Amino acid sequence: MRRDKVAVILDGARRAFRAHGYAGTSMDAVVRHSGVSKATLYKYFPDKRALFHAYVQDECVRQASHVFTIDADGSDDVDATLRRAAHGVVRFMVSDEAIEIFRMTVAESANQPEVGRTFYEAGPAVGIARLAAYLARMTEKGLLTVPDPERAAERLAELCKAGLYYRRLLNLDVSVDAAEAARVADAAIDMFLLAYGPRRPAAPPIGGKD
Repeated sequence: MRRDKVAVILDGARRAFRAHGYAGTSMDAVVRHSGVSKATLYKYFPDKRALFHAYVQDECVRQASHVFTIDADGSDDVDATLRRAAHGVVRFMVSDEAIEIFRMTVAESANQPEVGRTFYEAGPAVGIARLAAYLARMTEKGLLTVPDPERAAERLAELCKAGLYYRRLLNLDVSVDAAEAARVADAAIDMFLLAYGPRRPAAPPIGGKD
């Protein structure tokens, strides 16, 4: 029963924070959006700070399923697997939901550093770890050359942000062009594979040994 009540409260908090932002959301607003009583809300969350922290954690866990998802069978088709993952992560990162939670977290992390830590550990770090594990497996098989999988995963995540993500984040683009999102993802994988693709043996010098 507790889990059900908390889920209802967090759903109401999600709608309230998305509609009004952190500063503009009151506990009364969460009561209205969730439909629970004020006594029930305060039973589980003593103040807005605690509620926001729980909301960020819940939202990141929910959204983490979209970040660098890799096929369960760990496909050896590296190009197709990474390209599919990159397309998914670019579409996700420019979505309204991802942009809004990131903006709110950054705005509040100066006053609530633990919120920023929770956001990173429950969100981006999950995707980075998932991708790094795949890169390590493919390197062991000789299909990639990735000496530091975690750093390489972070670099691929940044490549997926090139252009479109920052324009969305800064509100320069209010809509998402699916074709452009696909181009960003494909360009990210093209550059990544140039850097981390399997190394070919050097060709012998023409004419043989001197």
